[in-house]
Amino acid sequence: MGLWSKLTGKDKQEDFSHLQGSSSSDDKKKRDDFSHLSSDNKGKSSKSEQEYRPVYRPPGEPSNAPPGYDIPPPGPPPPDHFYAPPTQLPPSFDHAGGSSSAPGYQDYGPPMGPPPGYMVYNVQIPPPAVPQRSKKYSQGLNASEDDAEAGHEYCRHNPVARPTHYDPNTLDRIARGEVGLFMPGHFGGHLTPESNRRFEISTHKDTQDATLLSGLPLYSSLGHYPRDKAYKTIYYEIKIKKLHGDSSLAIGYTNVPTPPMRLPGWHRGGLAVHSDDGNRYINDPYGGKEFTHPFNEGETIGLGIRFRMGMAQAFLTRDGREVGNWMIDEPRDWEDTQRLNGDGNITGLMGDNDLYAAIGVFGKVEFDVEFGYNEWQDSTIQH
Repeated sequence: MGLWSKLTGKDKQEDFSHLQGSSSSDDKKKRDDFSHLSSDNKGKSSKSEQEYRPVYRPPGEPSNAPPGYDIPPPGPPPPDHFYAPPTQLPPSFDHAGGSSSAPGYQDYGPPMGPPPGYMVYNVQIPPPAVPQRSKKYSQGLNASEDDAEAGHEYCRHNPVARPTHYDPNTLDRIARGEVGLFMPGHFGGHLTPESNRRFEISTHKDTQDATLLSGLPLYSSLGHYPRDKAYKTIYYEIKIKKLHGDSSLAIGYTNVPTPPMRLPGWHRGGLAVHSDDGNRYINDPYGGKEFTHPFNEGETIGLGIRFRMGMAQAFLTRDGREVGNWMIDEPRDWEDTQRLNGDGNITGLMGDNDLYAAIGVFGKVEFDVEFGYNEWQDSTIQH
């Protein structure tokens, strides 16, 4: 079959009945019947069927399409506006995004100067104070090295006692100053109670170094810190009646046990100020640190410790006037920390252990001891 025949045969196979307008109702029904399609193809169409085919319709010819779908809407298309961001901030907003003038509030400028505790950049600050170095020898009286070694040996064989729990009645006795006073066995002198809080002491000229201790601590670690308040002050006084030039007194505090044949402040857990040189001692068997001038006959000397929120400050009074104080945990000189048995260690003095009143004597002295001072006494001391 030639090319013409093929084309002619193909044309003969096409159905032109729709052009003649003679299609029967059966043919129309057949064309509208889609039951021959599988369920997978129902509702789907080929890509060619989905393509857009523009249909020419003469003007004015009716259409079954919904209004607005067969012809464009009248008039020009809507303009395509472009909106730029505003050139200024919205009302009541600042650059940080928050309200700068909320109703009922007033705008305030930044405070003058740096925040508390901060320093302005490039401002020179003073260097830290150089720690005060302990003296190698006291400018007053000095004990022998054998006596010092005996004290160290005593401490090695007698560890510090742990804090004791006291009942409320005992704590009330401590607050009233009814703590008692006891002398060591080798003490060469006399102790006479004048009341529950006052004692009179006198010694002989050949009295060797000795420490008298209160029977109860003036500071109870378990009972006084922190208890109901975050502070506590302990304090007591001695009134010097006689003090010979070759004699010495020491007023202080200590953990127990402490060497009874030594003065307070020379060994662990001890703090004191000595009369012969006016120096202060903390675990220092050498010369102490310069603090005040030597004590005099007729003076009333008081020593206290203020505990405040983990800090501790020792202070000294002379005839009721505070003449000096120091922080117990002050910086220590490096050379002092290298000394054998005399590194200034403050363990037991920061409120972590019980503290007893400790009064050291050497030679011929006469004095009175007065306990019973509590927090109220601290406010009456003249500064």
